[in-house]
Amino acid sequence: MRVKAVINPESGQKSMRAAVSEALGLLKARGLLEDGDIITRSPSERAGFYDGCGLVVAAGGDGTLHDLINDMKRRGADIPVAYLPTGTMNDFGTSLGLPRSARAFCDMIEAGKIRELDLGKAGDQYFHYVVAGGAMSSVSYATARRLKYIFGRRAYYISALPRFFELFKGSKIKISGDAGEFSEKTLLFLIANSSIIAGFRKMFPEASPDDGLLDVLVIRKVTALKSLPLLLSIVRGTHLERPEVLYFRTKRVEITQLGRRAVRTDIDGERGGPLPLTAEIVPGALKLIVP
Repeated sequence: MRVKAVINPESGQKSMRAAVSEALGLLKARGLLEDGDIITRSPSERAGFYDGCGLVVAAGGDGTLHDLINDMKRRGADIPVAYLPTGTMNDFGTSLGLPRSARAFCDMIEAGKIRELDLGKAGDQYFHYVVAGGAMSSVSYATARRLKYIFGRRAYYISALPRFFELFKGSKIKISGDAGEFSEKTLLFLIANSSIIAGFRKMFPEASPDDGLLDVLVIRKVTALKSLPLLLSIVRGTHLERPEVLYFRTKRVEITQLGRRAVRTDIDGERGGPLPLTAEIVPGALKLIVP
């Protein structure tokens, strides 16, 4: 089996970058990878990258995996992916129990167990993790990379502090799916294919990456003071029954802006476009190597 690798050398803190180097070294020592098959840029910039490839290693954050998946779909490359998560949050990898040590990662590749996972599709972009919208979602792409290097996931909270009260202004949207149609003044909406979002391990306790459904959560507008008990309930996983939360599961969801306040989105942690947005599930669209 010929393995090729796409790595983001700037992703993660020093310990994870060292794990990537060790993993590549082990794969080469085991005869699975050659130096010429390792790239540090998008595969779209290298003609014939997928030719003869039996497995693609993606080492980086969710943005790295997002770019790889979308490039593969554009080129019709139906190749298994082994993901070594090295980003700041690593929610998707954590939800699947993917190894982060070099040796365990290489052992997983040699075992070769493949799980066919669903992808979401928002417009012309596939997503493996989450689409988010509203003022609170802007924190992810507004956080400087240098802060992530120094503080890890705490960088997001540091970045949010100067804009704390702005995050609670809210935006009015219309959202429709299998559960019906709703018009809401919201702080945040999430369309997810992962149980863990933004480090909250119980954000979507019922979510599964291969159940043929998207999980949709909308946080209705509340004051900053009332947000604290809501936050505590999210930590505990008891938030889905709260009046501030709208939650449903669906194969397809449409979201439209109603108010004047512009609502932007992000897809897998990267900056997306404005509303309107339509997202749908694509069952079994990603072959992922798992433990």
